[in-house]
Amino acid sequence: TDYSALACGHAYCNGCYAEYVSHKIDDEGFDAVYGRCPAEKCRLLLSTTLVGSLLTEKSQSDRLVRFERASSLARSFVDDNSGIKWCPGTDCGRAVRARPGIVGVQCKCGTRFCFQCSHEDHSPCSCADLKKWLVKCKDDSETFNWLMANTKPCPKCGSSIEKNGGCNHMTCKNGACKYEFCWVCSGAWKDHSGSFYACNKYDPDKDKDNPDHKKKDSSRAALERYLHYYTRYTNHDQSLRLEMEAQVKMENKVKEMESLGTNTWMDCQYLNEANEALHECRYALKFTYVYAFYLPEKHNFRVHFEMQQMELEKQTEDLSELLEKPVAEIERMKVVNSFQMAKKRLRHLFEIVEARQRNDEEAGSSSDAL
Repeated sequence: TDYSALACGHAYCNGCYAEYVSHKIDDEGFDAVYGRCPAEKCRLLLSTTLVGSLLTEKSQSDRLVRFERASSLARSFVDDNSGIKWCPGTDCGRAVRARPGIVGVQCKCGTRFCFQCSHEDHSPCSCADLKKWLVKCKDDSETFNWLMANTKPCPKCGSSIEKNGGCNHMTCKNGACKYEFCWVCSGAWKDHSGSFYACNKYDPDKDKDNPDHKKKDSSRAALERYLHYYTRYTNHDQSLRLEMEAQVKMENKVKEMESLGTNTWMDCQYLNEANEALHECRYALKFTYVYAFYLPEKHNFRVHFEMQQMELEKQTEDLSELLEKPVAEIERMKVVNSFQMAKKRLRHLFEIVEARQRNDEEAGSSSDAL
């Protein structure tokens, strides 16, 4: 027996699935395009591709035509309406309506995305900055990996040195430096002979008092600045994915807490509220590092923004730790206070970003008038 499934992976035999789809089309007509996967609580909508692969018999051709026509009408309506967009979620098929000025939206399937560019919700950074960032991530991450594998900074002047041969005796190409050193340990080459040789020994303090060790050429310094923001961006992305995967664990915690007999199902819902707040903060923090990367270095606003970013990050980590505790150790008031404070920090961060945008727009309008 052959089986079919949407992206959710809920597989059913083709015969049963075809019968399910046929009943949907016969009973619901146009609304059949909003029919869902048969699995309980699954939010994915039936796709035209799946329906077409199931309704292959001649007796079912009329149903297929009706479904495709309804799907086409729905798509045409959405495509021609600037206030509605298709959800980019895999096999979702839903359309999302947004009020004017709204950027980040969330579909019923759970997918969060930007209404302007259809990328994942990236507040507070702009669509233009995100586009530049994604290109930079692709280019500079590869550059960084290559530099780490193939170059080292000169121990004396900091210029990047490429090793293009097997010999470990290196000479800096900087005309004002010409320092000779060992590629392996970065020590002076003159010490690599006789009883002075110590290249094989690990010395954690050998560069501690060397002021030249901290010097870097401009290209490497720029790359390391990028890496500072990139590692924090990817760290929050990874934490977000892990916490989303832990949603099932949270549901189990709610059930376990309810089973203790001292709490009703409603009493335990603060855990789900806290989990949702944690996801919102992670989403925002991930993109605050993109926003900060493109802020001018000497802009007065940067200090204020980084202070709010730090407070939000601390509060988010505090909330994350509280939610990871065993059920017996979870204290309701601590969790509630923590997630409410996290939401307050997040709201405040968005407010100062929006205020800056308004000020920039007003300043631009004033200069245009002049």
